[in-house]
Amino acid sequence: MNIDLSLFQKTFTEDESMFKEMEEYGEIKNAELEFKKHKKETRIKTELILELLIEFKITLEKNKDFVNKIKFNNNQELPENIRILCPPEIEYYGNGEFIKDINDLIKTLECYKKRGVKYLRLGYA
Repeated sequence: MNIDLSLFQKTFTEDESMFKEMEEYGEIKNAELEFKKHKKETRIKTELILELLIEFKITLEKNKDFVNKIKFNNNQELPENIRILCPPEIEYYGNGEFIKDINDLIKTLECYKKRGVKYLRLGYA
């Protein structure tokens, strides 16, 4: 079971002030240009997200014991936005809720696609 889900780490933030702060600290040279670049780079084709989710769902369905293969990274030295923490109940992955949520997301994206939405940006709350 090998599937690259790094696309879901390509997240968008509307907080332009974050870029201005990075410029102040010398981490970037031009906040305005970097924010424009960020907006462009985090624009993802709806079809691409949909295809990846369908591939992921098929992979999970072929590997019924996938729950036992999940590796969580809770290395406290990693930045919080990179660290993946174990959910409160690992059962979420094994009791069908995870697959149901993926199916719901696929249905939502199919609806967007039918309505002509060609690009999306991902953001997590």
